[in-house]
Amino acid sequence: MLTLVPHLLLRTNAEKSEAAVTLRDGSYLVSRFAADSSMAALASYDHVDAIVVELPLFAAIGFANAAITAGAQVPILILSSTPEIIRRAVSRAITVVEPGDVVTGVDLMLARFSGCEIFSSNSQSNAHYGAAIRSGAGRQLSAIA
Repeated sequence: MLTLVPHLLLRTNAEKSEAAVTLRDGSYLVSRFAADSSMAALASYDHVDAIVVELPLFAAIGFANAAITAGAQVPILILSSTPEIIRRAVSRAITVVEPGDVVTGVDLMLARFSGCEIFSSNSQSNAHYGAAIRSGAGRQLSAIA
């Protein structure tokens, strides 16, 4: 059976990433990469929907700015407990969420990037909307057999 899922690139240094586990449990296809040098090529593939960054503060800022400079056309989400510092230091609007909100953050980021409207701040509507994004409303979805 063929299933369509959003494909995320995860930039992390962690051997075992809690974010990767959480995103996979949330029905995302997650490809981890550890070398910044491969980011530009990977992010340019049509089947990549977003980049999630799980790095320490200054490394995350450096990575995000390098991705933007390299011309990454996919949305970038940074996991951080200090979102305001990152927002001030990065040269383009990005999404920054607390590590525990990664699935909701990715759902809403992909919805914004694909041009969809968020219906309300009602959590039930957002939960339904997030499920719709994961089930097939993303920019470009990857096929998994």
